[in-house]
Amino acid sequence: MGDRYQKAELSNGRFLLPSIELSLGLWQGSYSNIDRLWLRWMTLEGDLIPTLEEKEAAAKQRAYRLAAKLRELGIGPDELSYSAFQLSRPLNSLLGVRSQESGVRS
Repeated sequence: MGDRYQKAELSNGRFLLPSIELSLGLWQGSYSNIDRLWLRWMTLEGDLIPTLEEKEAAAKQRAYRLAAKLRELGIGPDELSYSAFQLSRPLNSLLGVRSQESGVRS
């Protein structure tokens, strides 16, 4: 406590912080083109909290998959001129995605 060292108890190699529903753990991987062992934020269950770069890469992959699905259905993704709200329901149903009722009507 205070200015004294206290040995921390680890759970599966992670330091749990239940008050903020997170944990800190070691992760081997590449970040900013540096491959090494990193200290990473994780969920209490041990799933990585994605970095901004990881979130952007996942969004780009989803966009590529969506464009491929649209092309498969004979729709040119670059030719669409609807807003995201107008497209959300039809695209979600085409992709088999269930979403909560948002109150927005298309």
